[in-house]
Amino acid sequence: MGNAPDENTRNQFPLFVLEEVEKVCVLAKDTRRFRAESSFSFMAVADGQGKLWLQENAEQIAKGACWMVEPATFCEIANTGQKELRLYRLLFRTVERSKGNKGGETFRFRFDHVFNMKPAHRVLVDCQALLRRWPAEDDIEQFKMQIAFQQLLCFLLEQTRTVDAEENSAAAIERSIAYLHDHYADELTVQQLAKQANLGVRQYTRLFKRTTGKSPIDYLTTYRINRSKEELLIGGELLHTISRNSGFKDTHYFNRRFKQIVGLPPKQYACSRGCDTKIVTPHYVGDMLALGVKPIGALDISLDSLREIASSIKSIGDNQVELARIEPLQPDLIVASDFMVSSEFSVISRLAPVIVVPWDERPFERLQRIARVLGKEAEANQWLERYELKKKVVQKRVRPLVAPEITAAVLRIDNGKVWLHAPRFFPTVYEVLGFSAPSLLVNHVQQDEHIRRVPIDFARFADLQADKLIVIRGREQQFQEWFDELQRTKGWKNHEAVRRGQVHVLEHRWASYEAITLEWQLDQVDRLLSHLPTTGVGRSCSIVKSS
Repeated sequence: MGNAPDENTRNQFPLFVLEEVEKVCVLAKDTRRFRAESSFSFMAVADGQGKLWLQENAEQIAKGACWMVEPATFCEIANTGQKELRLYRLLFRTVERSKGNKGGETFRFRFDHVFNMKPAHRVLVDCQALLRRWPAEDDIEQFKMQIAFQQLLCFLLEQTRTVDAEENSAAAIERSIAYLHDHYADELTVQQLAKQANLGVRQYTRLFKRTTGKSPIDYLTTYRINRSKEELLIGGELLHTISRNSGFKDTHYFNRRFKQIVGLPPKQYACSRGCDTKIVTPHYVGDMLALGVKPIGALDISLDSLREIASSIKSIGDNQVELARIEPLQPDLIVASDFMVSSEFSVISRLAPVIVVPWDERPFERLQRIARVLGKEAEANQWLERYELKKKVVQKRVRPLVAPEITAAVLRIDNGKVWLHAPRFFPTVYEVLGFSAPSLLVNHVQQDEHIRRVPIDFARFADLQADKLIVIRGREQQFQEWFDELQRTKGWKNHEAVRRGQVHVLEHRWASYEAITLEWQLDQVDRLLSHLPTTGVGRSCSIVKSS
């Protein structure tokens, strides 16, 4: 006979008591809130579809979706379908068996998650059976109902453990991929990676392929080849150095694998940079279009002001890259900026070689850097010559209209803060038109020539001295709210430029300093000046829109 369980083991066994069973209905387009003061709730969707708000999380729900609600906690359900949304709701409590110890403490229900039970039919049938027998007619029937309820909870806990185990394994694979990205140049084996993930080799390989679509070795090889492409496109390194940097210790093996995967030997690939026709660039659409290169994908923040010439370019997200949008494009090359966050780099580096071009470079230096990567140096030189000629013609025409001592501050508005931008980001305002930067900005630039912008709290707005205030209209939904708040401050109302009517709001396109947009701005200078009068009292707030 086995040993009898000790007192501690017995105390760990949970006791739950069913208190109420009901079927609730949420009418089409209606919303209901549920809360039990001292009971736990289990809810399951029997029919229909809707949206659930639970512990600040919002999730779509449909037939078979189940979730737990803690005592004294609200859950809100909206019916988003055309028919009734019907749900089972079971209320239960835990039973205290000994002082300071409540049944169920060792059983961790999840209260922040919706489960889609498999099979859903099993849960719904059990709930329907409990509802049909509730309330119990006698003690025996009540006892049977409690047993049936315990069996239902046991099934739910088993499902929860399965979900937790899958989520833990998925998280381990993601950590392993991140490690692989950081150490791809090292000697790595599947056995080593599986051990680090605390998984067996077969389980690790299966989960890795389910996550990435490739075996660990194939994924690592492709990742290394993409990193070698980056060095080949940038140039300046010997082939054996690139091979070693990419994790290939044998240059001959590197050559062979590169040709197998890419279709060209490494040196030929480096010489035929134009073969990368499928290029994605989150931020540099305007520079590429100026070089005669049309990318296949970009962020909306870059495309919004170029829709008339970039309508066929696919969106890869609003202001952050979305894997689900970029992956189907199967890019050969991604030209990114260091403005991106590390999580975005992690996403895009899985798909293709990534060339990072500094965001804060002066616009024409950046154009030339991108041109070198794409093999478009001649096109860059032609564009620069054309721009300089047009710039000189415009300067000759407008400089007599702008007194050099007139200062202009270009502002971006945030929540409770104004950003004063460095002159290099607005060459049309400062170099072409010839407005001077305000002293506050000049002082910061003299201390740090690489500074991008200077923050000014709304409460300190009076510290900014400028003859003209040029406000860039933001893309944020809250922009007008922030601008209205700024205009209510004492510093704004008493500002000399405001009192003289020298406040001008420019559409977001004027904030871009990509090559093709800078050329567009030259064509708009006369129109811009009509809204930026250089003498006399201007309008209280003029708006220059894109034409």
